[in-house]
Amino acid sequence: MKGFNIKINGRALSAGVNDVGMSFIFLNCMDGECRITVRSVDHIVGKQYVWAEEQIEFGQKVEFEFSDVDSVSQPIEVSEAEVMSLDDIKLEAYRRAKKTLQEEGVI
Repeated sequence: MKGFNIKINGRALSAGVNDVGMSFIFLNCMDGECRITVRSVDHIVGKQYVWAEEQIEFGQKVEFEFSDVDSVSQPIEVSEAEVMSLDDIKLEAYRRAKKTLQEEGVI
């Protein structure tokens, strides 16, 4: 599967989902505090995963590599997600792209 090998706060983890899933690395800063969150969504099995959610400081090193991942780390949270077929996922992506292009006046 495609995913990320990540090192945060000296802790190594692997995150990813099957070929039709999505994985994200978010950085969120509010009120002087910053947090990094690593998530994945697999609509085929209907699950969302949170792999990491940690506070980080300026200058702190975070390493990540996009690669083939043989196995993933234990998620810190698992919840339900909408189950969608591959065709539905592609159609939704098309609709979002079309809307964006229309809003920008390209089409």
